[in-house]
Amino acid sequence: AAKGMPLARAFKKLRECGFEGVEPSLLFRHVTLENAAEWAAAGKEAGLVIDGTVGGRAAGLEEGLEITKRLGGDSMLVVLEYPQDKPLQQTWREAVARMKEAAPEAEKRGVRMLIENVWNTFTISAFDMARLIDDIGSPWVGVHLDIGNQMRWGVAEHWVEVLGKRSMKLDVKEYDLDKAMTEGMRKGFDKPLGEGSINWPAV
Repeated sequence: AAKGMPLARAFKKLRECGFEGVEPSLLFRHVTLENAAEWAAAGKEAGLVIDGTVGGRAAGLEEGLEITKRLGGDSMLVVLEYPQDKPLQQTWREAVARMKEAAPEAEKRGVRMLIENVWNTFTISAFDMARLIDDIGSPWVGVHLDIGNQMRWGVAEHWVEVLGKRSMKLDVKEYDLDKAMTEGMRKGFDKPLGEGSINWPAV
């Protein structure tokens, strides 16, 4: 919500601007177990769908799942940490074990945990991500595929091809490689859909 603006009013403003839904962030603790009911009520009143949450972290998966359920969402976007001072295979084993541990809680609440392909370099190819999901081996764990993110290392439609049904939700963003090369990596996102480097018909 905007500073000083009541939540219900902020949601109505979003709806008036044409937004159909929101995904609150768990990372910044704006939505909590204590105020989730208020968020859910504000969404209903404004006609704004809360279809899931973003910013889930390994340490707080169970709480994030419960918050998401109370909001009426069906998925929680998860970012897995990649501490580069630790052995990679240990990090991989710990990530797989943690997601497996929380999977029954996800099933109990009817909320999927969807790992996003972020820029922390933990999974930089579609095969890495596919193997991670398969190693976890739960229908309650999949991918929240960011179509723009993987252009830093690969080709968007190849990720779509390899991940297949493991991708359960999408972030639809453009990315322009020329802009990224000349102005900085994050500037690659500053292009309207259809005007960057992504082959959308192939995607």
